[in-house]
Amino acid sequence: MMKPVQLSRGAQNVRFFYVLNVRNIMADSKCQKHHQVMSLHDYQQLPEFLLNIKNNCEDHDLKYELFCSFHDCACCMKCIKDKHDNCKGLVPLGDVVGNIKSSASVFQVETDLVNLLDNLKTIKIFFSENLSALEEQKTEAITRVHTMRRSINDHLDKLEESLLNDIRSEFTKLQETIEKLKSEIDSKTNHVEEKQGDFLKMVEFSTDLQTYFGLHEVEKDYKTRRKVYTEFDIDRQSS
Repeated sequence: MMKPVQLSRGAQNVRFFYVLNVRNIMADSKCQKHHQVMSLHDYQQLPEFLLNIKNNCEDHDLKYELFCSFHDCACCMKCIKDKHDNCKGLVPLGDVVGNIKSSASVFQVETDLVNLLDNLKTIKIFFSENLSALEEQKTEAITRVHTMRRSINDHLDKLEESLLNDIRSEFTKLQETIEKLKSEIDSKTNHVEEKQGDFLKMVEFSTDLQTYFGLHEVEKDYKTRRKVYTEFDIDRQSS
C-alpha cells in the first residue's frame, strides 16, 4: 500500500492558492477573463513581498473588481459604498492591470533601476579612484619628507616625525571616511541588484495583479535609493 505524499509548506501554499482561485472561477465565471493560473515553478520564483499581496480586499475579504483613479487604489464592491460613493472615474480593475507588464510604468521603473545601478557603480569607481589617488599622495608626501630629512640637521628630524604623523593621521581619517562611504554604496548596490532581480522575476512570473501592486513597492524603494544618490551627487559636485 502506497504511503501518502507529504507536501512541503511551499507546495501546500501553492495548492491552496490554486484551489482558492479555481473556486472563485466556479463561483463567478466572469473572472475567467482576467484569471491567471500560476505554476509551482513560477510561484517559487516570486519575491517575498509579492507573495504577501492579497487578491481580496483586506477590509471586506471580497475580490477586487474596480479601480479608483482618484484614490489610486483597487476596490471591491463594498469599498465603493463605504469609501468611493462620490468618486468619479471608477473603471474595471481588469482594464488597469490587463496590460501592466507592457505599460510605460513598468518600462520606466525598469529603466530607473538600470540607471540607478549604473550610477551606483559609477560612484564605486569614483571612491576606488580616490583611494588610489590618496595612496599615491601619501607615498609622495612621505618621499618628500624623507628627502628633506637627509638634507637638514637634527632639529628637522623632529619636524620630519611630526609631518609623518600628520600625514598618516590625515590619510587614516580620509581612508576610513571614504571606505565607510564605499561600504554603504556596496550595501546599497547589493540591495538595488536584489530589487532588480525581484523586479525581473515579478515581470516574468507574477500575475498582472501582483505586478500592479508590486510595482508600487518597487517605485517606493527606488525613490528612497534615488534620494541617497542625489544627495551624494550634489555633495560630490560641490567638493
